[in-house]
Amino acid sequence: MKKYFIKHPNSVDETYLQHWFFAIKTGFSMMTAGFACIIHGFFPFVFINTGSRQVYKLAEKFSKRCLKIQLNDLHIATDFSQKLKETSDINE
Repeated sequence: MKKYFIKHPNSVDETYLQHWFFAIKTGFSMMTAGFACIIHGFFPFVFINTGSRQVYKLAEKFSKRCLKIQLNDLHIATDFSQKLKETSDINE
């Protein structure tokens, strides 16, 4: 059962609690932006840039997370490749 709680967080290089905190914080940011957009729909003179500003912030946040994961994957692949090379050098 534990594997269901840690498989995805581990895949993004986080613990369960780190992932929980990020997800909760992101969810509340999305709900706040959504609420601001709904209010803006009724009263176009309030929350003029709130929704779009929040979307840009979230996009930047997720882009950085994706880059971090990709760099981590590249680092793992590079380490593996280096160890493979060292092994082949020893065997020669």
